[in-house]
Amino acid sequence: MRPLPLEVRLQRLPPLDDSLAEMYGVTEGGLEQLREDVVANMRREANDRVRADLKEQAMKGLLETNPIEVPKSLVEREMHSMQHEAMHRLGIEDHAKAPPIENFREAAERSVRLGLLLRQLIEDVGLRVDPERVRRKVEDICSSYEEPEAMAASWLGNREMLARLEPIVLEEQAVDWLVEHGDSSSRKVGFKEYMKP
Repeated sequence: MRPLPLEVRLQRLPPLDDSLAEMYGVTEGGLEQLREDVVANMRREANDRVRADLKEQAMKGLLETNPIEVPKSLVEREMHSMQHEAMHRLGIEDHAKAPPIENFREAAERSVRLGLLLRQLIEDVGLRVDPERVRRKVEDICSSYEEPEAMAASWLGNREMLARLEPIVLEEQAVDWLVEHGDSSSRKVGFKEYMKP
């Protein structure tokens, strides 16, 4: 039996200059612009992760400190909604092949409970949708489009789009209120450690 031939390859990294920036589609500003873009993306990722973690912790605290009974009819409606959403995501059209509805009970109860608690909080503290925050949310969503200013103007001029976005912004405001008025602690963590899955 003959030994298999071995092959060793040396991987060459591209030079750390403006040609590297061009490889990543940065046509103006060269390597310095690429660095700025990478740092901005890392900041955006970290901020999004922090917001998601804060929201999850605030929602968990809200649920733990406010145990309430929820109407079964609302839970069942939410279970059906979650099942249909799952079917849509999985590309299932035949209801006989749908995931069992009981799989959604725990998540549906949590969702209904949170919805009721958030609505009550919003009413109790008198929160109203902040139009400036809606505008910033639209700009953030549209920032990845080719012409972000034109897309943002289009969204801001569309009452139906804004009507879908306003409850999301109001919920964010409620989460911010909870974070601001709740007990909290913080610690410093490096980007790499924090962003580990």
